[in-house]
Amino acid sequence: MLIATLTLIGTIIGVGVFGVPYTFAIAGVNIGIVWFLILSGAVLLIHLYYGEVVTASSEEHRLVGFAAKYLGKKAAVATTVCSVLSFYGAILAYIIVGGQFLYNLFGNILGGTVALYQVIFFLLVAVFIAFGLKMVSKIESALTALLILTMVVITWVAFRGGSADNFTSSNWPQFFLPYGVIFFAITGTNAIPEMKDIVGGDKKLLSRSVIWGSLIAFALTLAFTLAVVAVSGVFTSAEALFGLGENLGPGIVLFGSIFGFLAIITSFLVIGINLKEQFIYDFKMGKLAAWALACLPPFLFYLFGTTDFIKVMGLTGSVLSGFVGVIIVSIYLKVTGEKKIKSWLRYFAPLLILLFIFGIVYEIAYLTS
Repeated sequence: MLIATLTLIGTIIGVGVFGVPYTFAIAGVNIGIVWFLILSGAVLLIHLYYGEVVTASSEEHRLVGFAAKYLGKKAAVATTVCSVLSFYGAILAYIIVGGQFLYNLFGNILGGTVALYQVIFFLLVAVFIAFGLKMVSKIESALTALLILTMVVITWVAFRGGSADNFTSSNWPQFFLPYGVIFFAITGTNAIPEMKDIVGGDKKLLSRSVIWGSLIAFALTLAFTLAVVAVSGVFTSAEALFGLGENLGPGIVLFGSIFGFLAIITSFLVIGINLKEQFIYDFKMGKLAAWALACLPPFLFYLFGTTDFIKVMGLTGSVLSGFVGVIIVSIYLKVTGEKKIKSWLRYFAPLLILLFIFGIVYEIAYLTS
């Protein structure tokens, strides 16, 4: 259970955590907290729903396979497009910021540009993805434990150097800004199938791991966000840590880059492996082809100039993750209906679908206006 819980924490605490403080600072801390609480409840339910789905099936599937099995071919095709694009959006964000943190750690010593370290970061993680879950699981728990420790230290230092007077007031024209970034930052559905494997398919252990992993990750993310804004206020940078460096000194940037690298590499590993296995199990691809299709397209997006990770997170969270959320809720209702599973969690399903559809429509309307 501990390893499964750490797997979820490591997946959630990823690149998204660095974008959340910026949205709080721009939209206002009060607005940010409201969205955070709403989305935390929604994402926890999605995690539990997906856990129910993966334990109800004896077959090895990922989301696309479950959509095909329970919702039909058309739903599977739509899920394929949004799921894969969502994975690509996440991986692209990791490449952009992961390379930046790697540069902060080694650039002054070894030289080179940020772009070079972004390429190195991608190549490093791509190698690990090729080896699959067994190798990664041996190092991920240790990395996640270090990640949590580092995050707690940074949060503590930032709170000591900050003040509630720096909390920004509500900026209503930017009310929706935190939605997509927070949704992106705290969603860890990609880890659920891996967690099922780790706990040996035990439904109770999986549910406990999902609850504890989600709540711990949510609490860490919110504490980190408030600490950063307490220090930087309206000057909070899009990457969070660089703004801290201007107020607390270069040492926090170096230490924070270690945290950032750990946060991103743990999430990248789980997401990349999940996508690779989706191609293997749901599309019956060979391992090499699945690895290439999982890793190379987002890297090509990066090479062609897609480098604004806040926009990448916002679009991925609001539209793509929102659609994936609707699919998971729909599959959950189908599974529990067929197996006549009674649970009070079902009553929240319509509200979740309305929330996700609202986010999708609003983001598309904003982008096309």
